[in-house]
Amino acid sequence: MTKLSKSFPFVDVILKGFSQIMLRENSLTGLFFLCGLFVGSWQCGAGAILSAVAGTCVAKMGKYPTAEINSGLYGFSAALVGIALTFFFKADWMIWILVWIGGMSAAMLQRFFILRAFPAYTLPFILIAWVLIYLVRLTTDIPASDLFLTDTPIGTFPFWSAISNGFGQVMFQGKWLAGLLCLFGMLVSGDLRFTLTGLVGSVLGITLAFMLHQDTDSIYSGLWGYNAILTAIVLTDSGKSSILWVISGVFVTVLIHFLLIKISFIGEIGGVLTFPFVAGTWMILLGKKALKFI
Repeated sequence: MTKLSKSFPFVDVILKGFSQIMLRENSLTGLFFLCGLFVGSWQCGAGAILSAVAGTCVAKMGKYPTAEINSGLYGFSAALVGIALTFFFKADWMIWILVWIGGMSAAMLQRFFILRAFPAYTLPFILIAWVLIYLVRLTTDIPASDLFLTDTPIGTFPFWSAISNGFGQVMFQGKWLAGLLCLFGMLVSGDLRFTLTGLVGSVLGITLAFMLHQDTDSIYSGLWGYNAILTAIVLTDSGKSSILWVISGVFVTVLIHFLLIKISFIGEIGGVLTFPFVAGTWMILLGKKALKFI
């Protein structure tokens, strides 16, 4: 038990929720991620905190298992909903209300999947975000945020920036410093393997996007790296074949991403978000199980 968890247990839980966005359980990692969010946009940082608090409060009031709450499992999808809403829309009073409601809803959906031992990963975030983004666009005249309307600046060393930007884009952040802080967060998480395979995922995602002739601005901004990074982290284990599964998973994830952006309505509900990661990981895990029976 850390000093933070003893002195400020609720803060520790919230920070671990942020770290769970990249499948780690480390409050220092979560702090780096939160700093990256505030570097990118104070609205996204505030939205993440508010939504994560909402999700954690629902878990506590619902008497969800203490170990699951303390590990941050009811904070990460909730936080992502808050980040998404404040990324896509100008943060007026209605958006802040939806940030709270969305955080609560994501935590409850997370519990639904946990009870069924279903590896949902960020699926609760995806589903809640798609619904809320679509409803806001359909029923209100709330304008898009400046962050959503502003292109990600491309640095002097675009390829190297793209690698770190992929880490930032997991949380919708395209500034190079935000990505670098997220990368540092992974480095302090306690196991270097996950950082290294995350970097492998980012590089492979970028390379495959070039092979698919995607827009260079979207590649350099990290939009083809973040799903690949998440897939690579999940598929990392201690086995000798781990890197082969990582490479296969990244390939499938990027292909799903590529196919999804061809669907016309996907942009209306917020884009692909992290669904390529979830779907790609599911396919690889099913493949691994199938091979065990051959």
